[in-house]
Amino acid sequence: MILGIETSSAIASVAVGNDKEIRSELIVQAGLTHSEQLVPHIEAVLTTGKVKKSDIKGIAVTIGPGSFTGLRIGLGTAKALAYAWNVPVVGVLTTDVLAQSFMYSNYRICTVIDAQKKQVYGRQYEWNGTDMIALDTIEVHQVPELLESLVKLCETHPVVIVGDGLKRLEKEYALGVEEGRIDPLKLALGHESKQRPRASHVIQVALPQFMNGTILDAQSIEPFYIRKSEAEVVWDEKNKDILATGTYVEPTVVVREAAGER
Repeated sequence: MILGIETSSAIASVAVGNDKEIRSELIVQAGLTHSEQLVPHIEAVLTTGKVKKSDIKGIAVTIGPGSFTGLRIGLGTAKALAYAWNVPVVGVLTTDVLAQSFMYSNYRICTVIDAQKKQVYGRQYEWNGTDMIALDTIEVHQVPELLESLVKLCETHPVVIVGDGLKRLEKEYALGVEEGRIDPLKLALGHESKQRPRASHVIQVALPQFMNGTILDAQSIEPFYIRKSEAEVVWDEKNKDILATGTYVEPTVVVREAAGER
């Protein structure tokens, strides 16, 4: 059995399953309070799925893009459990998980994840009859420009947009339909049930890596943020003069045994 963890957005999910079945899945509006609820949710899906901790042979977790805090919590929990249970961890991209909802579809799938600042992280996929194939890299897009490019793509392919970044596109989309630039039959918004990545799909995306043994050391897996957090941007701006000189040195944290301190 594989434990799947998805915490890249405000809706978190946890699941247990393998290549034959999804034994149990829990999806909840966590409101980005994953640190308080994630472990109890994992316990819940193990209980409802009648899966023992000793049955878990690996952990699959989304690494981004998405909420910086949510990704850190999900990945940190996955690493801690992997260490405690002595099992491997596989990290998967959030966009790959979103696209998994459209297996067997003849649509060009455009995954969009809210990047704030009126932007989205986007990537396109296509089902080739056997696998879901990524057609480009994950990039940050301005909403109007992305929508215009998808409208042009509709001339040759039907397109479906999926992901929580839709809330950034909906106003532009509605205006485009009103103006007659967008054909809803060719450029569709994915159903609400497919707007969020699911832990069951995290498991499905990760399974090939578990099966063929291409697994990284758990501690080497890092969140895939694409760009710096707002706090990092503000810090860089405040300290740009120091950074420009090349003299800045990362602080070193020294930990001592408490009993040895006076």
